[in-house]
Amino acid sequence: MPEFDTVFEPGRKLQPAELFKHPFTVEVVGAGFDKPANAGYFTLRFPRVLKVHEDRSFKDVISFAELQEIATKCQGKPDDLQKEEESWLRRLRTSGHLGGRSKKSRSGGLFSPGSGYVD
Repeated sequence: MPEFDTVFEPGRKLQPAELFKHPFTVEVVGAGFDKPANAGYFTLRFPRVLKVHEDRSFKDVISFAELQEIATKCQGKPDDLQKEEESWLRRLRTSGHLGGRSKKSRSGGLFSPGSGYVD
């Protein structure tokens, strides 16, 4: 099956022992993405199969390149999330809930001895 060619990363000690002769499609979820040591690609962290799709071909799913794009986008913090976090920190500072005990950490987050690290 030429459209189902597999490429193995050179130098990897663990290679698959067997491959499926007839590919199938599954729906998977994970706890984010990881980049293996000395690898230039992302993998799903703790992948779990939700469903086997017998009605779909492996040609109907996202490609490896598309998966890498999704992983790259997920690595950064969205601008709107950053702005929301800054807004909440301003509210906490002005309300006095952080008080004078809070100090800036090296990473720019706040550290309060009573409540721990707030990033």
